[in-house]
Amino acid sequence: MKFVVIIMFFLLNITFVHAEEKTGYIDNVQVQINGVDNSLIKDNNFYTIETIAGGNNISITSTKNFDKIYIIYSVQSSKGTISYNGKEKSIGKNMFLHELIELEEVTNKIEISYKSDVSIKEIYLFSDSIPDWVQKWEPTLREADALLFSAHSDDEHIFFAGLIPHILNQGKSIQIVYLTRHLKTPIRFDELLDGLWAVGIRNYPIIGPVPDAFSKSTDMALENLKVANMTIEDIVHFEVDMIRKFKPKIVISHDEQGEYGHGQHRLTTYALEKSIDYLNDPNYESVYTPYMPYKIYFHLYKENPIVMDYDIPLDKYDGKTAFRVSMEGLSKHPSQLKLIWGKWLKYESVNEVKEYNPKYFGLYYSRVGYDNKDNDMFYNIPTKQLMDYNPELITTRNDLKITTKKMEYHKIEKTYIYLCAIIIIFLLIIDLYIIAKK
Repeated sequence: MKFVVIIMFFLLNITFVHAEEKTGYIDNVQVQINGVDNSLIKDNNFYTIETIAGGNNISITSTKNFDKIYIIYSVQSSKGTISYNGKEKSIGKNMFLHELIELEEVTNKIEISYKSDVSIKEIYLFSDSIPDWVQKWEPTLREADALLFSAHSDDEHIFFAGLIPHILNQGKSIQIVYLTRHLKTPIRFDELLDGLWAVGIRNYPIIGPVPDAFSKSTDMALENLKVANMTIEDIVHFEVDMIRKFKPKIVISHDEQGEYGHGQHRLTTYALEKSIDYLNDPNYESVYTPYMPYKIYFHLYKENPIVMDYDIPLDKYDGKTAFRVSMEGLSKHPSQLKLIWGKWLKYESVNEVKEYNPKYFGLYYSRVGYDNKDNDMFYNIPTKQLMDYNPELITTRNDLKITTKKMEYHKIEKTYIYLCAIIIIFLLIIDLYIIAKK
């Protein structure tokens, strides 16, 4: 069944890939589904979706040989097989929505069959080299230096603009985790992947369980969770699992007030605050072992501020700045550019952003002390783990004492240092006074 979404061109830039941009692209192709001609999944339009029942046969024949197939799925992929030249190749095992399949040898005909129903937007065939826009995704990271919780697809290029290219330019890895999935607007899945690819992400993101729904407060977001038969505990569990799974040194999340007030932005960080109590708890039910990151940062957090510099030319990006690279990522979200964020594309500097500036963060949690240096969230983090997890050591060793939201431990530590210094100075003054009297 083919669903055609009618889009107003003056509001949205529809995602088409022009033939002249396709290195090695093969256009003269016949597609049949169960023996019936079908040209719709080769119409070069991501806004049209073909739903194919599990077990049905997709036959693709070309007048030219090819050895690469690029499939764009809608909402969810499915496991299946490609048959060619008497061989079979499994596909869909990673559930990537944009999947590049590379055959062992060239062919001019393939047959595809899926185990369950699947919706396909487009299928491309290539010979020889492939263009830059074709995405060859790697699985999610095994372990990450940084983990970014982004409430929605596009927030990573707006409220965290500059962050991803900045971290990648440092030679660090970053895992992107989204809280929501845009089931009502499937094109945003394509925008999500296109945007990440544009800024240099190659490991597939995690797309969370929460339906996208606008709200103006945490309470409203919690009410929306009820509609989706979910609770705050579900979100906390999701975020605990993500941190334990990827074991990041640092975690970054939204402004506590949700930047412009979006309830799901607030919810993302509210759940993260609650998760701190469980991350290192061996009794908390999770398939992953306990783990505590070194630092947690919130956007626009007022305490323990750190200011990032996203206007420095980066070697990894041929001299482009981190901010401008993120704007390239944002430009891949045409469905959202009609909003106020579209004007950000014209900005050359992050300093031109007047509201919700993405260069401002605050250190919400740390187990390695305060930041004494701007523009480096990895400051003071050891190159090796301080220790393996041990519930007894974690509660008794002062150098690893878990700090609270205000980081009282480190404040008390500094207070003692200052007090001792004052006492020593006072005693020296008394000694000098006694010596002078003699």
